[in-house]
Amino acid sequence: MKKGLILAAVLLLVLAAAVPAAGALTEKQKDELAKLYEEEHQLRLQIVEKQREAGLLSEENAQLLKERLQEQWQCRRQRMQEGDYSFGQYRCGGRGRGQGRGCGGYGAYNQRRHAARPEQSA
Repeated sequence: MKKGLILAAVLLLVLAAAVPAAGALTEKQKDELAKLYEEEHQLRLQIVEKQREAGLLSEENAQLLKERLQEQWQCRRQRMQEGDYSFGQYRCGGRGRGQGRGCGGYGAYNQRRHAARPEQSA
């Protein structure tokens, strides 16, 4: 009985020590992630611009989307400076307003868009 308890305690300590080490990023990994996130941000801005040019988005909606993308990018940059590189699409939590599509609400872009066209917001 005591051997099992001791073995479980040792295993728990080993796992507890291994978890922070597994989650740590090297400086090279941080730089690579930051560069990729920057590229992703620029691509999203380009997509919005191409959608505007093609007539898929109005000038106003394109501007709202670009503003929202800039807000998100500022938040990401701040979080990366604090060491948090765990971003994912539709990730709830974090420091945002919790109103993105994945969090069950409407973000600032959708709130303005739906307010302007209430007949289609239902």
